[in-house]
Amino acid sequence: MFAGTQTYLLNNPSGGWVMMKSAQYGDYGFFALTAIIGTLMLLFVSIFLELLNLHGYKWLSYVGQNTLCIFVVHKPIIGSFKVLFQFVPVSDIVVLVITTIATLLLSCLLCVIVNKYIPVFAGKSFSKRIQN
Repeated sequence: MFAGTQTYLLNNPSGGWVMMKSAQYGDYGFFALTAIIGTLMLLFVSIFLELLNLHGYKWLSYVGQNTLCIFVVHKPIIGSFKVLFQFVPVSDIVVLVITTIATLLLSCLLCVIVNKYIPVFAGKSFSKRIQN
């Protein structure tokens, strides 16, 4: 999380975003360094979770199976919190923690609704729903 936050704060070519589609990466060396660190962090977290043997945790499996749906719905939720926290004076760390937790929870809730009522949006077919 620290490396991602530092990338956001320090690599600010266009309002805080790395724009790969228009080749705006900010400082190329810093971008490459944080990309490598982020990849190593993901590898470390994956190994760590495997060592913890979390196979019984259904919520972790649910998040893993619905990453595409979470990816699709998370950006509007983050934008809503960004607008909300413009009117509430809170430190950046508190905003980061609250936004992260609320985004994960709301994204999972929206994924439940999508999976139940419009499964085609989640990449599932209607035929399974009709047969059940």
